[in-house]
Amino acid sequence: MKWTLQLTLKNDRGENYHTAIDIGHTISGSRPVFPLRPPSEYDFATFDTVVEILKARTLRKDVFGQECQRLGRKLAEHLEDKEGWHGEDRKEAANKEDKL
Repeated sequence: MKWTLQLTLKNDRGENYHTAIDIGHTISGSRPVFPLRPPSEYDFATFDTVVEILKARTLRKDVFGQECQRLGRKLAEHLEDKEGWHGEDRKEAANKEDKL
């Protein structure tokens, strides 16, 4: 399953910058982290099942936190490219990407 995490930076003048990353590989491994049902929704849940659900919930928080940091760094790089910090070729590429 494909999951995409998006980040948009907007201001009150209508300017916005966005970036996205595919996180499907991260959240759909051997232990699914989305969606999770709380143990209270099960008719019967063993102690081991509850422990696994809680571990998956913690894993999901860790994964989302790490992926959000990665996405934030990607947006920062994109903004630097638009400003010309890394050369004219990357500036042009960033401007084209924003128009998509």
